Amino acid sequence: MESFENGEYNALCDAGIVVKDGRRYLVSVMSNIPYTTSNVELFENVIAAVFAARGDLA
Repeated sequence: MESFENGEYNALCDAGIVVKDGRRYLVSVMSNIPYTTSNVELFENVIAAVFAARGDLA
């Protein structure tokens, strides 16, 4: 776990299927920010903001 906390991994990526109001969305996000605890929180906030704006992006 030491490598994780020191940001030695140089990418943060996630993907999944989100079901909202009976609709399915494929979410895939990739970045080159270091994989640290604080960056994971920022990454999740970006995903939530983009998903919340999905109607405006269509």
